[in-house]
Amino acid sequence: MNRNCTHLHRTGATHNVGGKAQAAEDPGRRKVLRGALVMGCSLLIPVALVGCEPKPEIPSRGADDTPATPQAAKVPQASVQYQVHPNEGRQCSQCQHFIAESSSCRLVAGNISNTGWCSLWTAA
Repeated sequence: MNRNCTHLHRTGATHNVGGKAQAAEDPGRRKVLRGALVMGCSLLIPVALVGCEPKPEIPSRGADDTPATPQAAKVPQASVQYQVHPNEGRQCSQCQHFIAESSSCRLVAGNISNTGWCSLWTAA
């Protein structure tokens, strides 16, 4: 038997029967695997940065030390069952969210009657 012959293993690697190992891994395959690794890692970067957005500003406080609610953040009257008459003696003029000077509410959009009521009513 010739000791200098080369045998092919199931893994694709070859070795010299004389005991000297040879790396037969294809350099093209290495480049492909490295490229796949780089692509995979580059796809993970945006996912990692999603939570890095700046926090929204905290709304300023009103004159009575309650958070000021911008008009856009107010809920529509229909979504809170607003009605222009009291409900079991509860009415907007007795609610902590009602602003009598402007006939408005800190939470509900639109013109609010002082005798009205909605599901967000909270005793003042």
